Amino acid sequence: MVDIDRWIAKLRELFDPDRIEEARDRMSSTWNFKPVDRPPLSITVPPPEPWPFFKYSERFYDLDKMLLHQLAYAYSHYLLRDDGIPCVRADYGTGIIASGFGSEIIVRKDLDQMPWVKEPILKSDPPDISELKDPDPYSDGLMAKVLEAEEYFLEKLDGTGVSVYLCDTQSPIDTAYL
Repeated sequence: MVDIDRWIAKLRELFDPDRIEEARDRMSSTWNFKPVDRPPLSITVPPPEPWPFFKYSERFYDLDKMLLHQLAYAYSHYLLRDDGIPCVRADYGTGIIASGFGSEIIVRKDLDQMPWVKEPILKSDPPDISELKDPDPYSDGLMAKVLEAEEYFLEKLDGTGVSVYLCDTQSPIDTAYL
């Protein structure tokens, strides 16, 4: 079992709300073509001290491991005091929406890689989208797991300055391909 609270406490100790706000302002100004005091700098590196590592197949089934894996980079941003915005997401891969439509998701435990869909669910050629049911985000596929993970992350990360951002939803064309 992972002692996630111990690692989150490390982030709370380093959290500087003024630095985060300054970084957000600098990033926002840059993206909106407004003057900045300097170009934003975001360095994404593993932390300089030992940090627990878990294979993706472990992270997929354990919210604490999923969260802890991503917090390593937030921790590095805090140590470096760069302009990186510390954030995490419900990291269930590219098939989240496809799973809501009924695609079976495969997580390979023998490989350290993101999940994929087993096979297309529309078999006709050309595909007939009327065969698809409207997914319920609160119960179908990985969508419910995403919502559960996001709620859990928000609760755990309160007071750390770490944001929860959008999961990997993919575009309609990408989802149709899956």
